[in-house]
Amino acid sequence: MTALLASVRSADETFNAAKAGAKLIDLKEPSAGALGGVATGEIARIVSALRAQYALRPISATIGDLPNDALDEMTTRVLDVAAAGVDYVKVGISPGAGAAACLRHLAGLPAVVVPVLLSDDGA
Repeated sequence: MTALLASVRSADETFNAAKAGAKLIDLKEPSAGALGGVATGEIARIVSALRAQYALRPISATIGDLPNDALDEMTTRVLDVAAAGVDYVKVGISPGAGAAACLRHLAGLPAVVVPVLLSDDGA
C-alpha cells in the first residue's frame, strides 16, 4: 500500500493536505532547520481542528533540531509535543557520539517516538 505523507507548517496547509488526500500529516517548520519544530501551542490548535474533521488521520510533529546529548531538553520537547495530541513525535538523531545512548533514552519515554536518522553533517 502506498500513502501520502504531507509535511505542513500551518492550519491552512494542514487542511489543504488533508483535502488533497494526505494519509499522514507531519507538522514541521522547515525554515527552522531540517526538523524544525512548530510551536507546541500551534500544534495543539492544528491537531484539535484536524481531529474535528478527520478524526482518524494520523498526525506527527517534530521537536526541532537538537544535538544527541541534549537529553533533558529533548525529553521536555518530546513530552510537550506528545501532550499537544499528535500520534507520533519525530526526533532527529545524528550519527556519531551519543546516538545509541540517545536512542535508548528516547525508547524509555512515555510517547510514541519516531527517530529520524540523519545521514549527513549538514555540510
